[in-house]
Amino acid sequence: MFTPESKYIGGYTSNDGTVEFYQRIRSQCKPTDVVLDLGAGRGEWFEDDPCEFRRAIRTLKSEVKEIIGVDVDDAVLSNRSTDRNLLLTEKIDLPDQSVNIVIADYVLESDSKLS
Repeated sequence: MFTPESKYIGGYTSNDGTVEFYQRIRSQCKPTDVVLDLGAGRGEWFEDDPCEFRRAIRTLKSEVKEIIGVDVDDAVLSNRSTDRNLLLTEKIDLPDQSVNIVIADYVLESDSKLS
């Protein structure tokens, strides 16, 4: 699969939003943190992103105490980029104050059928 950024060293551009976002997230993460990935989906980037550096910077598993994937789609149950996955029904079933950081990456998406 050809991607325009593949012509750059490292496989990403200087204005790659994913790289910048996860650099900022990583600057705040400590090994003792529990991170909740809200809208984690199946974690297709973990399997499909052709850029090794972008995959590496997004992978928080084993960098923090625990990363919990949460989504309304049951595809989250097969997400391998997380330590634990929860299906969101009405509320997130976690104890109060049990999460240090919440990330939401590519969560607000439009359905092309609705446009």
